[in-house]
Amino acid sequence: MVSGRVTGFQQQVLLLVARYRVMTAEALKQLVYPESPLGTARKLLGRFAEQGLLGEPYRLAGRSFYQLSLKGTALVGAPATAAKKLGAQALRDRYGMLAFAAFVDHGPLVRPQPLTAPEFATRYPKLMTQTGIDPSSQLYYVDLATGAPCLARAVVDHEAQAERLVRKCQEIFRDWEANTELKAYLPHRFMVTVLTSNPEKRQELTRRLRLLGEEFPYQVRVETIERLGDIPVEKRVS
Repeated sequence: MVSGRVTGFQQQVLLLVARYRVMTAEALKQLVYPESPLGTARKLLGRFAEQGLLGEPYRLAGRSFYQLSLKGTALVGAPATAAKKLGAQALRDRYGMLAFAAFVDHGPLVRPQPLTAPEFATRYPKLMTQTGIDPSSQLYYVDLATGAPCLARAVVDHEAQAERLVRKCQEIFRDWEANTELKAYLPHRFMVTVLTSNPEKRQELTRRLRLLGEEFPYQVRVETIERLGDIPVEKRVS
């Protein structure tokens, strides 16, 4: 039987899996083993799976995608929901956020980490109680790209048309404008980050947003995550 004991560093890795809800060896290498071979991350995730701390991985595009098991959540104090197997849409959303953190060049800035519901409630207590705010299912993080900390909501593209993504951004900001507590964060303390797998769509989305002009004075960041193309939109292969 494999020992269930883990080091402090390994526990931090498991906490990363809990935070992003999904982990791959490629992403783990970028996040914690940038100078080590990919095999180092693969071995650690494989060891965790043998110990029962990670669930059986599901495989897409030749890569293994891991989540915590119930045993793993208990070890690191994560909610049991972190072990719930992700559906196709949630998998794409969660992996999109993971890939955004791991594979986009953020320079000297801290890599974006999704805020857990308790962290969101502590940092933004007034926002936590507002209608439409659900950090347990929506992807919020603190963006530092503009120089000052800015609350951001990541929206992962599920192969929608650029026009539909623009409408999604407009709907989000319209909801914030309609709420007094949320409106106080506009236009400089809240932004939307769209993550798409298609570089051409990124250009088209950026163009369409620019054409809105003064009617849309909000911050929208658009990033290309080409690895998102490996995640099916409607069907997950296990």
